Amino acid sequence: MTARKTKASKLGSENKTEEVNEFMAQLSHPLKAEIEALRSIIRSSDPQINESIKWNAPSFFTTEHFATLKLRPLNTIQVVFHTGAKAKADITNVAINDPSDLINMGY
Repeated sequence: MTARKTKASKLGSENKTEEVNEFMAQLSHPLKAEIEALRSIIRSSDPQINESIKWNAPSFFTTEHFATLKLRPLNTIQVVFHTGAKAKADITNVAINDPSDLINMGY
């Protein structure tokens, strides 16, 4: 690691794929295969995406966390997209390339 720390490392968000793998190995969830599929899709979409555990679930980040899986209740999986803890002046600039139109950001 270089002397200059990234925002992610300042937040303690270094890539912890092995930790996530261990978490998944211990996870008892009826949709475990689907959770693994989502992990694979998200991680393979860009080589800069890293993962860790946040809120007791797999979470994904580049320079800061942008999505975390919500694994409760047990009959669903949700992808929570982060926009940050602080209010932003112009949240409408969030852009996700979604040719399938699967994601609805509510705008």
